[in-house]
Amino acid sequence: MALGDSLAAGYYTTTEKNSYQYLVANQLKNQGYQVSLDGFWQAGATLQGFASPKINRVIAMVPDIITLEYGTNEQDRTNPNYASPKQYQHQLTSVIATLQAKLPKAKILVLTSWLAETAADYTAVVKQVAKQQHVTVVNLTPIWQETDNISTPATRSFQGQGDNYHPNDAGNRAIAKAIMAQLNHLLK
Repeated sequence: MALGDSLAAGYYTTTEKNSYQYLVANQLKNQGYQVSLDGFWQAGATLQGFASPKINRVIAMVPDIITLEYGTNEQDRTNPNYASPKQYQHQLTSVIATLQAKLPKAKILVLTSWLAETAADYTAVVKQVAKQQHVTVVNLTPIWQETDNISTPATRSFQGQGDNYHPNDAGNRAIAKAIMAQLNHLLK
């Protein structure tokens, strides 16, 4: 189960199937796991405006693995669901606690914000909440900092030209690799 914003939607990958959650699902299948991928992802999504209203639908699907990729749009003061770091901390804690209460066997992985330069407070929140709630963090900062992982106007994608912001195919492969590194540890 993947929950997130335009990064989870695979914006600026050549095809949606090159987004990280599809790559993770394929890698798990290759390791012999039975996998069905579902989720809720949308450009501009936030925990408050998108994930929280869908939480009961997520719970009803009884996923074994859940990735949460938020925190980027929460930083945008023009977004109607802008959240200060303190508000984001409360929202993230609430979503994780609800998932843990209703799905105690699910493995939950929280991805840090994509905006490494401006996201220090939000990344700190993710790490703090993950530690308190005993869930796994996938740090996107080193992936974001590698320019080869970012789409450019020359990037061909199902969304059109790249935007010098979202991860390209290489970036999504790097995100999938980081998620798999954590999952391989969790699934032992």
